[in-house]
Amino acid sequence: MVSYRISNVRGCIRRFVSQHPSLYYRLLFASRPKARRLAVNRKTQLVIEGFPRAANTFAVVAFEQAQKGSIRIAHHLHAPAQVIRAVRWHIPTLVLIRNPMDAIVSLTVRQASVSPEQALKNYICFYETIAKYRHSYVIALFKEVIENYGAVIERVNTKFGTHFPLFDHTD
Repeated sequence: MVSYRISNVRGCIRRFVSQHPSLYYRLLFASRPKARRLAVNRKTQLVIEGFPRAANTFAVVAFEQAQKGSIRIAHHLHAPAQVIRAVRWHIPTLVLIRNPMDAIVSLTVRQASVSPEQALKNYICFYETIAKYRHSYVIALFKEVIENYGAVIERVNTKFGTHFPLFDHTD
């Protein structure tokens, strides 16, 4: 019970901070300097972000495998600040979304210190915070990403005028 309380306090602070890019990145880089490689910067060519357990890893790895060269991708920080900054800087952005119940169950099984209530609050915060920017990014459902990711990348290319090679799902 005590670890849930501590987790809840941390979660509340993280939720607030993650909604404000300038504050978020200052604190992130001070506490986790290695996170710079995951963060949006002016050289970022694509942002792939979503709530944890929304096919983030699959999306990043599959995208990288489809490319002929190295592409600078910002990913896996699971913070609205990533999307907000990318939108403000006109960087192509892909937002991943999974059914809330599935994402929350998967997250709480993987991270026992996160309560279902905290996970739900974090899920709602993530997507509500970026909702006002929805016309500036591409949304991909979990099922689309794991079953037809090439079509998702094609939507990114169409929206942003990019020419990223498509991922080809094979057995």
